Order: sequence, then C-alpha cells, then structure tokens
Amino acid sequence: MSVKQLIRCNTTTLNDKYLVLEELRCIPYGTEYFVRSIFDNAVFVARVFHDYGLRSEEEYASLEDQFFKVRELETDRIQKPVELFKYLLSGQEFMFPVLILSYPVGQSLRSLMKSQEYGILSENLAGKIGFQVAEQLELVHKASLVHGNLSLDSVYWDMENEAVCLVRVPCLTSLEGPVFNAESEQKYFTPHEVWEGGDLNTASDIYAFGCLMHEVLEGGPPYLGEDQKVEHLYADCPGLSGISGSMNSLILACLNKKPQSRPKSFLLVSKKLKSYQKSKIDKNPAKKGMGSGLILILLLASLAGGGWYAYEEFVEKPKKRKLQERMAKTPPVKPETAVVEETVSPVPEVEALDIPNMVFYKGGQFQMGSQKGFADASYVHPVKLSPFYLDKTEVTHEEYLAFVNSGMALPPETKNPKFSLWQGSVPLPTVLRQPVIHVSWEMAKFYCNSMDKRLPTEAEWEFAARGEEGRDWPWGNEDPHPVKAQFDMEWAGDQTIYEVDFFKSGVTPEGVFNLIGGVREWVQDWYSPTYYEESPEMDPKGPKSGDMKVLRGSSWEQPAEPAYSRDFLSPNDSDNLTGFRCAKSL
Repeated sequence: MSVKQLIRCNTTTLNDKYLVLEELRCIPYGTEYFVRSIFDNAVFVARVFHDYGLRSEEEYASLEDQFFKVRELETDRIQKPVELFKYLLSGQEFMFPVLILSYPVGQSLRSLMKSQEYGILSENLAGKIGFQVAEQLELVHKASLVHGNLSLDSVYWDMENEAVCLVRVPCLTSLEGPVFNAESEQKYFTPHEVWEGGDLNTASDIYAFGCLMHEVLEGGPPYLGEDQKVEHLYADCPGLSGISGSMNSLILACLNKKPQSRPKSFLLVSKKLKSYQKSKIDKNPAKKGMGSGLILILLLASLAGGGWYAYEEFVEKPKKRKLQERMAKTPPVKPETAVVEETVSPVPEVEALDIPNMVFYKGGQFQMGSQKGFADASYVHPVKLSPFYLDKTEVTHEEYLAFVNSGMALPPETKNPKFSLWQGSVPLPTVLRQPVIHVSWEMAKFYCNSMDKRLPTEAEWEFAARGEEGRDWPWGNEDPHPVKAQFDMEWAGDQTIYEVDFFKSGVTPEGVFNLIGGVREWVQDWYSPTYYEESPEMDPKGPKSGDMKVLRGSSWEQPAEPAYSRDFLSPNDSDNLTGFRCAKSL
C-alpha cells in the first residue's frame, strides 16, 4: 500500500490533531486534503508532502522560513498557513512535512458560476472579484512569490461580505514550485513562453488572470482547442462581445502574446478595475436579456396602442434631444474659488497669438493632486507651468481623416468590428465631429507633431481642468451631471459618443470642452504611481521612462472621476474609450 493510501485509510490523525476527510488534488510531492481538527471540529486544508523525506533539521528550518514568509503577509484575503510540522507515518522510515492552511470562506468561482443564470458572471461582479484578486496577487508578487495556479478553483468569493479569498498560493516554494503541469487545468491558463520551457512568473500570472476573467464572463477559457500548446502559441483571442470596452481591452492586454506588452504588475491591473468597486448597480451584460424595467415599459407602451413605435418614442428618443432640453433649463455654473498656497513665485504675463481652436494659458501655479484621490494622485505638490496652448476640443474623426488622407497614417483599427466607426479608409458620416478613438499614443503624438503641436503634459492637462483654484471638476466643484459630461453610458455604435463641442455647460472658464467624460485623453508623460512625490516644481514632464502612458479624464463608459484622477494604458494599445487633444508651447 502506498503512503498516500495509508494516509487516507489510517485511523491515526495527523499530528494527533487533524483527521483526514477528503482528497482535493494532487500537488508536487504529495496530496492536498480537507481535514478536521479533533479539538473543535474546525475544517482546514492540509498539504501532505508524503513523497518527500526530510533529510536534516536545516532543511526543515528552511521550510519554516518559507512558511513564515507567507504567514506574515498583511492580508486576510489569502489562504493563510496555520501550522507546519513533521509527520512520521506508522511503519514508514522517514518523516515528511505537513502544511495546514485556513479553510476558505465562501464558494469557489466554479461553484459561483454554476449558481448564476447562463453560467456566467455579470461584468460588474466579475470586475469586483477581479479587482480584489489583482490586489492580492500584487501582495503575493511583492513578497517575491508567484501563484502559478490561477483557475476557477483557486479563487473563492464570500457573497455576504463581498470579499475574495485567494487559495492555492505556493507557500513552501522549495517543494511546491510553482510547477507547470501540462496535463492539469493549468493548460487553459498558461502562456506560450511557459509551454516553451520558461518560468512561471508575474507575466504568466497576468496572462492567467486574463484567461480567468475571460472564463467568468464568457463561460469558457479563451482557447478551447485540443492542442492547448498550439492555441497559446498562435491563436489570437478576438475579445468578448457584450462587455465594456475597458474590460475587453484589459483582458486582451493580459492575453498579449508578448510578455513585455502585458501590464507589468497587478497594481496596474487593479487600477484598471477600480471603477467596479465604486459601482452601486450590478448591470448584467446585454446577452443576459432585458431588465424587468425595460420589459415593463414595452408592456405599457403596447397596451397604450403604440407598439414598437411607442417603444421608440418613449424609450429610444434621441439622447441629444433630451440633453438639449435639460441644458436649456440649467443655469450656467460659476466655478468656485479657493485660496492657493503661495509656494511658488508668480509667472510674468506674456502676449500670445490667437490660434484657432486653441486656448492660451499664460502659465501659472497650482497645487497638483488631491488627498481625496487614489494613492497615485493623493500626494499634493506645488507645480509651476510656463505658458502653453491647449486645444479647445479633442481631435475629431474628420480631422484625423485629413491626416490619413495625407498618407502619414492608417485609419484607426479595432479587432472587434462592433466598435469600429470607420468603413475602410473613411469614418461614418455620423461620427465626423465626434472624438476619434482607436488611436495609440504613438499615433496621437505623430498627429500632434504633424500639426506643429505636441501632446500636453499631465501637469498642463490637470492645470487646464482644475485651474489655479484647484477645482474638482472642469466646470467647478458641483457634482457631475449628464448636462455637463458624458459618463456611465453603454455602447450604441455611432450614437455612443457626443460631438466634441456638445457639452457647453461643462466647459472650463477658459472654454475648453470635455476634459471629463466622452473619451479619456492621452498625455505626454510616462506613468508611475509614485511620480508625484518626486516631481520637479517647474514644468514636470513625467518619469524618463516606463511601460504605460498616462491617460486623463474619464470616458463615456466609466463613472465620472474628478479632474485629479489618473489612468494609464500601454502606448501601443488603443481602445474605444480613448482619444486625445494637442498642446503647443509658446
């Protein structure tokens, strides 16, 4: 009888304390079990390394060091090591290590998906879970650990407390690895470089995270072919329909074939998912059918004799007509003023030329950042700027078409035809005055340079949006309203995004449109979450290098975020949430 069989059949408890209940899975050098404490009936998980004989006290001391490294992680969202001990099974000649871990609270994602209609999670719930998973994996990686085993069974969700528990984290790394097993479920979550002999690392965990998010939203992993190695090597994931562009772009970024082009850390991933933590309404994807409210409206309309016409008239009225009516009744908002700390000497006034569609800023000083913001924008620091110009509006499809027709650029492209607003080499006639989207940072920079302009710096953008008085919003400190900016919308093709000069009550005092809502905007700077703490006082231009470029201003799809909020995207990527405007030095 094997050691594994002896353990399962043995009536003696492990360490005279834990009774083996049920086998969970095979692990390197052993087996993982559910066990129960004979003292208080509490249930735990035991990793029994029955195929590994301890050779010395020094070797066991090394395992203890690894045990305490994970135990000391400052989080209660990771399955924590409880106890490590040596065990000698009756009749055997060697002792082997046993690791006891806490029992996860909640249910696995696999179980959660089975309980959901259509066997998938809503995008909002998936986003909340993904955000917390990314936070925990960032802690794991900061401790120089790698998960390596992400799957529907390695994430638990406590519905009552809306909290994640991340399980199957390798604790005794000299025994557990992590190790890639091509015959296990890892084959659906592992990038090509690992199949080709590379190590499991941060980049492979991020790829696995993309596969996990794909599975909970779609009901299956990105690749379903029998030869998973070939699929991960050569097949492209087309993305998902029925979900937001930001979620879709994040999944595709995580699944990038080039490890260096994936997000560099789970800190970046969690930041991309932060909006789902702030959402109060769990919106189901369109594929899950109409909501009860919409069905009721249709029923009432049909009873009134209107049929489909009534639905069109009362539910699908042109959104612009509604906003125009509201705007006519809304008095203009005067920006609130605030005292600015006199930490920087004033900038001398200069005269400037009048450039069409540009606002001139004579330079000035302001307090950049806000303690009300996320960590990467919460360090408030003085900034002084030289004179500059900024476009009043974002670059439109019409303006970008002229750039394409000059032969200097290709039309904007997207892998998902649903989000395309161009037919071949020309934009749809209905979007000419809308902000151009699906343009990478590189092409945005090239466009501005071709116009003898440049992308604004992050500091210039925030100064234009907040002013010297430090407004929370471009129009002042009044909370966002649909008459001032476009946010929290769903994709509706060429009717999704408004014209660049539509929201006249949301302009800055200087007359700049759409610094919040509509599309996020590329700026010149590389992104660093700690840059504000080391930023120079005069004309900061961001870190000298990086992996991501800064985006400013929330988009049509996202919750409205204050003007001090920051976002980021790889300079080689583009999506339907992001556009740009140009700046110019005096």
